[in-house]
Amino acid sequence: MANDPDKGWQLPTVVSPTEFWCYPLYIPKDIAYLRAVRGALGELTYYWNWQKDVADTRQQVVQNMLKMTLDADTILAVTEGVCVTDCDDILDCIESSLTIQEAIAKYSGSSNINSGTAENVTNLSGELVDNPAGCDNDIIFGMCVQLVEFADRLIKDLFENLAAANLASVNVGYLISLVPVVESLPLDEAFQLADKLVNDMEVAYLSASTQLLKDEIACDLFCLAQDNNCVLTLEMVRDYFQDKANIVFTYTDVLSFLIDFINGTFVGNAVYYGMNILFFQIFAFGGKFLDYLFTDYLRVINSMYNDPNSDWTTICDDCPTDWTWTSDFANSENIWEVNPSSFGDRAVWTNGIGYEYADVQIASSPNRYMRMAQIRTSVFTTPTNITKVEFTFDLTKGVSWVDPTTAQVINQVFYDSGGNDTELIFNADAVNGNGQVLTINPVGNDVNRLVVSVRSSLVDSANYQGLPVISQVKVFGNGFNPFV
Repeated sequence: MANDPDKGWQLPTVVSPTEFWCYPLYIPKDIAYLRAVRGALGELTYYWNWQKDVADTRQQVVQNMLKMTLDADTILAVTEGVCVTDCDDILDCIESSLTIQEAIAKYSGSSNINSGTAENVTNLSGELVDNPAGCDNDIIFGMCVQLVEFADRLIKDLFENLAAANLASVNVGYLISLVPVVESLPLDEAFQLADKLVNDMEVAYLSASTQLLKDEIACDLFCLAQDNNCVLTLEMVRDYFQDKANIVFTYTDVLSFLIDFINGTFVGNAVYYGMNILFFQIFAFGGKFLDYLFTDYLRVINSMYNDPNSDWTTICDDCPTDWTWTSDFANSENIWEVNPSSFGDRAVWTNGIGYEYADVQIASSPNRYMRMAQIRTSVFTTPTNITKVEFTFDLTKGVSWVDPTTAQVINQVFYDSGGNDTELIFNADAVNGNGQVLTINPVGNDVNRLVVSVRSSLVDSANYQGLPVISQVKVFGNGFNPFV
C-alpha cells in the first residue's frame, strides 16, 4: 500500500495507547444535537478518513476510536447525559450497573457464534428505519440511501482487504478476521467461500454496483418502509434482497446459510443482491462484518435523521399500492383465456357458469385421456407482484389411470416469471362439492402470467369422467394491476 500522507487526518505517533484523555463535551439538551454529534463521531471510525501508510496503521487507529465511541455511548446511556469526570465515579457506575457490565462484556468478549447458532431475534427485528419524526419522507429516504450506500461501502472494503492476499490460505485468514462468523465453517467450506468471494463475486459486484442500481434499491426500500408504517427491520431488508436475487437461503443456522451461499449461483445484479444478503445475515446471526456489529451499523443509519434527502421526489417512481381483483367467470372472461396446447383446448367458457371442463387426449401419450379445466391469463404488459391467489371451483371426481376405480383430482396453480413456469401448489386432496376455494400464499415477484387448473380424471382409454368447473379467481397484488 503506497504512502499517502497528504490525505485524511494525521496518524498518531502512539498507535496502541495505554493512557487516555477525558474530553468533556457539553451538548445542547435536544436529541437532534446528540444525533448530530454521534453521527460526526462515527466519521472517526472510518479508516478512509485517516492518512494511509505502508503499514496501514489507520486500521488500528479506527479500532481504537471505535472502542472509545462505543464506550462513550455506554456511559451516556447509563448516566443519561451526565458528564462523569472522576475515575472513582466511573468505577462505581460500572460496579453498580448490570447494564454497563453486560455492555463491556459484549464489546470486549470473543464471539460465541458456532456453526449451529440460530438467528439473533433481537437483531432480526431491529429497526433500521424506525418511523422517524412522524413518518417524514425526506428523513426516511435519507436513511434508506445511507442504508444502501454504507452497506455497499463495507462490502467493497471486504473485497479490498481480501484482494490484498493472493493465496487462498491467506484469504481465509483475512476473511475470518473480517467476518468472524466464517470461523464456524469446516475448513474446506471456508476455503470455498474465500475463493468464491475473490474469484467469482468481486469483479461482478463492482460492475453491478452502479448509482442507478443503488438509487433503485433505495427507492424500493423507501416504498417498503412507507408500506410498513415507516419501519424497516433487518429481516425485511434481508428478505427484500432475497426476493430480488430470486434465491432461497436457509437461515436456521450459520453453517446452512453459508453453505447455501457458497453453492448459490449469482448472475448480473444478483451478485449485488447476494452480497447484501450475506452482509445483513451476518448481523442477523449476531456476528461482525469488518469492525461493525449491528448496533454500530444502526447508529450510522440513524445519523441520517440529521441529513434528510428529498431526492425521492425526482428519482423514485410512485410507490406501488396493494390491489385486489376478482374475476367472476359467470359474467366475464376478463383477461383470462383457455390454456391451449398441441392436443387441444383444456377448458370451455360458458356464460353464466364459468370455465367448464374439456375432454383432452394427450398427443404425446395416445393412451392418456384427461378431463380438466385449465385457464391462464394473457401475458401481462408489465410484470407485477402477486401476493395471493384464491380460486373457486366445483368438482365431481372421476377416475385414475393407475386404478380406474379410484377417484382422481389435481388442483394446480403456476406462475410465469421471465418465461419459466413455477408450480406453486400440487393438491390432490380436494373432495366432491361446489364452491370450494383453494388459497395460495405467497405467490411471487415479477410475475408475467398465471395458470390455474382443476383435473378430475386421467385414464388410459377414452373413459372421460368427473365434472370440474372454475367459477372465480381472486388475485391479490402489489404495484402494477394487469387486470384493469
